[in-house]
Amino acid sequence: LCEFVSQEEHPMTGKPSYFLHPCRTAERMELMLLSSQNKDYGEGDGEEGCVLLSWMSMVLPVVGCKISSKVFCQMRSYLD
Repeated sequence: LCEFVSQEEHPMTGKPSYFLHPCRTAERMELMLLSSQNKDYGEGDGEEGCVLLSWMSMVLPVVGCKISSKVFCQMRSYLD
């Protein structure tokens, strides 16, 4: 799938499941957060929500769920 998401059989249920590789995810998030700081998103109210939104925008497309740029921007402005 991707270098930070794998599809494997769940050890308890035996069903296909997605697993995140923590170290690769951390690397990606660090890059995204550095990039967002360079774009002057700043710290403050809504920062945690923006981190979650950034994480979702990175992971959801890998598992077949997409967030349109319009919805992403609306959610971003709501968090600010």
